[in-house]
Amino acid sequence: SFAVEGISGQSMLVRLDVEEISVSTGTACSSGVTQPSEVLTALGVPEDIIEGTLRISLGRGTSEEDMKRVLKVVCGAVESIRGRATATT
Repeated sequence: SFAVEGISGQSMLVRLDVEEISVSTGTACSSGVTQPSEVLTALGVPEDIIEGTLRISLGRGTSEEDMKRVLKVVCGAVESIRGRATATT
C-alpha cells in the first residue's frame, strides 16, 4: 500500500486505470467497503492519508520492468494531478 499526501486515492485510481495498472482503494478483504481501514486507523494514520491510500498487488509474474513502469506512471500521475491543482489555485 502507498499514499501520496494531498492526492485522493480515487484520483490516482482513475489515472492508473487509464494506464491499465490495477490498484484498489480498499483492503484485499474489504471489497465494496467505504469505511477507513481499521488497521491503518489503529496504527494512527491520519484519515486524509487513509483515504488516499492505494493497494497494489504483486504476484510471481510481476517483473522488475513491471514495477519500473508502475513507478513511472505513478510519478507522472502525481505530477499531473499536482500541476492541475496548482493551475486552479
